[in-house]
Amino acid sequence: MRLTAFVLSAGALALAACGGTTVPKATDAGHGTTGSIGCGVDADCPTNETCQNGRCVAISVAGSTTASSSSSSSSSSSSSSSSSSSSSSGTSSSSSSSSSSSSSSSTGTSSSSSSSSSSSSSSSSSSSGSSSGGRIDAGPPPSCDEPFDGGGGPFTWTGGTLTGAYAVHDLQDPSGANYATLHFGDGGGPRTTVYGVIATTPKTLISDGGFVCTYGAWVSDPGGGPYSGMLVVAYGGRIDAGICADDNIIPDDLVPGQVLKLVGYPKEFCLDPNSHIPVYPCPGDSAVTELKLVDGGASVLGTAPNVAPTIVDPTTIGSPGVDNAEWDGVLIQAAPVDGGFMTVTNDNPDSPGYFGNWILDSNLWLSHQFRYQSEPFLGDKYKCATGVWYYKDGNWKIEPRTDRDLGGPY
Repeated sequence: MRLTAFVLSAGALALAACGGTTVPKATDAGHGTTGSIGCGVDADCPTNETCQNGRCVAISVAGSTTASSSSSSSSSSSSSSSSSSSSSSGTSSSSSSSSSSSSSSSTGTSSSSSSSSSSSSSSSSSSSGSSSGGRIDAGPPPSCDEPFDGGGGPFTWTGGTLTGAYAVHDLQDPSGANYATLHFGDGGGPRTTVYGVIATTPKTLISDGGFVCTYGAWVSDPGGGPYSGMLVVAYGGRIDAGICADDNIIPDDLVPGQVLKLVGYPKEFCLDPNSHIPVYPCPGDSAVTELKLVDGGASVLGTAPNVAPTIVDPTTIGSPGVDNAEWDGVLIQAAPVDGGFMTVTNDNPDSPGYFGNWILDSNLWLSHQFRYQSEPFLGDKYKCATGVWYYKDGNWKIEPRTDRDLGGPY
């Protein structure tokens, strides 16, 4: 059984010492967050790591690999997810334990002990470029035409269907012919097989709260578009307060472009904003559709071209927004229709705490489910923001996978 170690937040430890309990701030779409990292090129990885087979791993030193403090193997996304304790990590959000592992140098705040380790990692990476006003000069911003691709081919999937299987849009689109059959009330829907979908993210630790640890990844129908994306989840046990056991269901080395057969039970997940307890029906447009995988419920069928992000007008989504539900779980790219810029209007909406959230143009939230190094500063400008659309902390948000998903800063 693989073990994954995590650092408890300073706040959680303090409350435990006083005999109190803590309600994690980011129990968001039912889950807290800790990140993992995939890559296409070395530039996607933190300092002292290199891109190998779509995964950032530590650079070998004197014939041995310098390991991060995660106790799992470096090829495991779930071990990457525990990067709140890794001194070589970029930024990651561990919202369920309030241990957001993002550098707090731009905000002057730190909500957890793991924030300080990430902060030191961010400052140590200054050797890769000159620093001005707290920002590292990493060269020109990524192009919106070249988001994170997970490494690409060779492509081995030639297509095919499976009798009795469904696509993601069958579970997501209320106007679809199969929606009424598969849709689910309180308690979830029937055992369902989803076939020929493509991973759009690596595996990540969604939550390490409570008695179980929730792992997840996002998948998509090949063509993308509205109702094409979905979160798939699997549960691992907890060894003790600081250690998660792997789920042994979602492949640890999952990368975007891998084609999957999935078997599980669909459900809608959300939390009551006051009690932080799962409720049904979900209030407003806060429902996140998930496929809870059964044992052995994720099989890799091959590789295919990556799903292209669907370009979305950022003024039509967000908080408040009008099109949030149709983009649930979808890989999108928010980009102004006039080709202009979006501006960072809040680089820490959770101040005086810090949970890795930031806001573009006052309504478009972004977060740090996955590790990436970019630190937004108030007034920074971005041509685009790419990632999966996910509800947490009371807002729909884009979850960029690496720096290459961010068309900025300018």
